[in-house]
Amino acid sequence: MNRKRKRLTVGLAVLALVTLAAVYSLMQWMSLGTGGKIRRSRPGTMGGAQPHPPSRRIPKSRLFLRSRWMWPSSASELEGLYLARAAADEGLKVKVLDPRDAFGGQVLQGEMLFLDETRDDQRRSLVQGRAKELFDGFRNGKIRKLSEFQQYFDKLKKDIPVEQGVKIGEVKQVQGQFGPHAVESVDYTTKDGTKKRIQAAYWVDNTDYAAFLSKLQVNRSAGAGAVLRAEEH
Repeated sequence: MNRKRKRLTVGLAVLALVTLAAVYSLMQWMSLGTGGKIRRSRPGTMGGAQPHPPSRRIPKSRLFLRSRWMWPSSASELEGLYLARAAADEGLKVKVLDPRDAFGGQVLQGEMLFLDETRDDQRRSLVQGRAKELFDGFRNGKIRKLSEFQQYFDKLKKDIPVEQGVKIGEVKQVQGQFGPHAVESVDYTTKDGTKKRIQAAYWVDNTDYAAFLSKLQVNRSAGAGAVLRAEEH
């Protein structure tokens, strides 16, 4: 009986020594990264790590929101919307950036609500494509009022994001694959001062004052006004 008690006492003593050794080893390991001192964890921290400083809010004027599109189009004129609609119907990701504050260009904002249909010598209409719906509606009296033109424009831009009143900034150009220059990205500022950067595979400028093209390293072709002035002389 005494032998059994002696064996049990020895076993408990050995177990206590092993436990103490394990605790000591754990404390040594925890103190390696703290210069030999064990730091107490503060609420909200792990292993003595200092809490992260609060993130600074970047002012809107310094923030660039980036997005990638297939076909950004400048201006919301009727012709530009036809191009944007056709591209979207082909599966391209399209966005319209309009430097003007209001949507619709000359038709809606200038209220140019009269359509002069193009015809051949036999008085047959030459209008085709999406424009045919507009001209047919005008001829039949279904699209005459400003609100009816607005509905037609809304149908054209369905599911196409439009940003009005943007200011186009830097146009970054790189070495092109088929020419000396290619547009990599365009920076612009929204009405509320948010700076954005957009990238795309195709670019279209349908503004009447070359808001986008004027920033490229290209020579503008002569317009109809230059041709008419040449004929006068």
